[in-house]
Amino acid sequence: MVGSSLVGLLAVVFQICFVKAVDVDVAVSAYTGEVESDWTAVYYSDRNPLLIGNDGGPDEGGFHVYDLNSKAPLKEVAAKTPGRSKLVTTVYDVNKKDILVTIAQPDSIVRVYEMPKFEQIKDADFKVLGDWSALCSWKSPAGNDYVYLFGKGQAAQLLLQETKKSFEFVQVWPLLTETDNVC
Repeated sequence: MVGSSLVGLLAVVFQICFVKAVDVDVAVSAYTGEVESDWTAVYYSDRNPLLIGNDGGPDEGGFHVYDLNSKAPLKEVAAKTPGRSKLVTTVYDVNKKDILVTIAQPDSIVRVYEMPKFEQIKDADFKVLGDWSALCSWKSPAGNDYVYLFGKGQAAQLLLQETKKSFEFVQVWPLLTETDNVC
């Protein structure tokens, strides 16, 4: 447990020290239409920064994407409905592509979308059973991309790697511990 905490701490320190920050100015009055969202991610882009929020609604759940350069209410630029999405995160520069990773509540399938068009990469679908409460990404100093899932009594580390035509997840380790709200 101490080792995993140390890895997480090192990941945060690395991102703070070595990742080039992109400034995003968001008006305090910025808001979106009504969405059943409790997890967000920001896609940092010099040209088009985006706000991405999960939608856990039972009817049309998935995720919604908003243009952070637009005026209030923020303009919705994309919406996908693969099922009640629980969590979303971004992963940058995976084989020169930026991607969105999400996991849906009903089927526990991790899905990948290429940004900024948000086209699903179906070959990368990966099932990870659990009641997940946090999702975050990290690029190792060696350039490997990892996605971490944290939930009630467990955690999972997934390696995201390139295949000949697509991407795939490889579960590196499961961890049975109390890890709610880590990211």
